[in-house]
Amino acid sequence: MMKFSKFVHHVIFNDEMVIFDEVNDNFIFLSDSETLSLVTALNTGKDSIIAKKLYEQGVLEKSDHYIDDKNFNYMTSKKFGIDNYEWRTSKKYRDTKINKYRKFYSAALLSCNLSIKIIGFHKTLQIARNTRNTLFCVKKNRSDENPIHIVSNFDFVSKFLPFKNTCLEYALTSYAVLTLLNYEPKFYIGLQKYDFLSHAWIEIDGKVIGDVPDLKDKLHIILSI
Repeated sequence: MMKFSKFVHHVIFNDEMVIFDEVNDNFIFLSDSETLSLVTALNTGKDSIIAKKLYEQGVLEKSDHYIDDKNFNYMTSKKFGIDNYEWRTSKKYRDTKINKYRKFYSAALLSCNLSIKIIGFHKTLQIARNTRNTLFCVKKNRSDENPIHIVSNFDFVSKFLPFKNTCLEYALTSYAVLTLLNYEPKFYIGLQKYDFLSHAWIEIDGKVIGDVPDLKDKLHIILSI
């Protein structure tokens, strides 16, 4: 009997599974036949070549019980995707108001970028998870700073930094800073399979901040914190 290893996420749509191995920062795509074979193996313990391969890769681990169908992340609604989308093209959803703490925003974005490069995506995400759990133990009042202004500041200061930032760095840095300012943001990674694209964004109270408002209607969510 096997199950998905910790920090391995998956989603099934159009009868095909996409697996995200967070620790190794790797997407794995299964065909419809491989998906059926894997689901059957995890449901019943039946021998499966793909299950054995994923176990050898560390994507699956030993378990003392079978996985029930309800524990698979099936997506039933049709998502239309966002084509060849880039976060920097969504400026109309951000604000032009820039506050005086530009050095702080530059340092935060730089720290996130270096953290992902040096210790990897998973450990950086763990820092974000732990920060959230620690800070939310004590209820505090939210900052008066508009969260859209915060995200807009990262967009502005990125022009003066000597490296390219993607939606991942923007979203994770915004998530960390908004958490420190006592908001309760949610961080998401969603995907479309054809042509493959993954995209990260943040929401507060169910509202997308500084990005396309209907991302949940367009992308399949595979990870959230």
